[in-house]
Formats: sequence, C-alpha cells, structure tokens
Amino acid sequence: MDEDVKNEQCLRFDDADLARDLFGPGNENLTMLMAKSGVDIQSRGTSLTLSHPEEDKVRLVSRLFVQMYGLLKAGHPVHGRDMSYGLRILGKDPGADLGSVFQDAVFLTSSKKTIAPKTLGQKTYVQA
Repeated sequence: MDEDVKNEQCLRFDDADLARDLFGPGNENLTMLMAKSGVDIQSRGTSLTLSHPEEDKVRLVSRLFVQMYGLLKAGHPVHGRDMSYGLRILGKDPGADLGSVFQDAVFLTSSKKTIAPKTLGQKTYVQA
C-alpha cells in the first residue's frame, strides 16, 4: 500500500464533558493511543480525526472510542488503563464488546470500589 495514502475517519461526540473524560486530562489518552496504535489522532472540541495508512488500524481505534464513549454515557468511568486494555482486547478480537467486559462487577470492597475483569480471559474465568 502507498504510505502517502491516509485513511481518515472523523468521530463527533455529543457531550463535551464525556468527550473530555474520554480524551483524558490534557488529552493524555489520545497521546497514549497514538503511541500504542500508530494512528494519528487530532482533536478539536468534541471531535476526533483519526488517520493512518492502514484502514484496519483506523477502524480499530474508532471502535475503541465509540465503545468507550458508550461506557461513559452509561455512567461507567473510563481511565487511561481502560483505554489501553480496550485497545489490546479489540486488537485480538475486533468484534469484542468492551461494555460486557468492563461492566461486569466481580467484587465490591468496603470502600464501594468495583473490581471488574480487564481482559477477555479474565471475563471467561469469572463466568466459569
């Protein structure tokens, strides 16, 4: 494939507060994902533009943002490590539903902190 050809996708999020949470403080989630995926991610307001010569990589990162935004809309907090785990999960299984992985509560501690599986393997183990 010609390296000069860039595949681009624009994502727009309708809630500025949730978009800010998704992008991370100082856009650190975007920076981390650019480093891990190689996809160029540009933000402007509540919009993202994803670009990379390989269309599959753009689709992977796009699916990650869409699914993580859905988690935020459902009231589930999303942290930088969740974005990293989600990228790894979708990289292994592009059809994975991150909501079913991250929303499974395994254990509630006395401080009311929820512990949830972070990989498909952990989710399978918990379900067994």
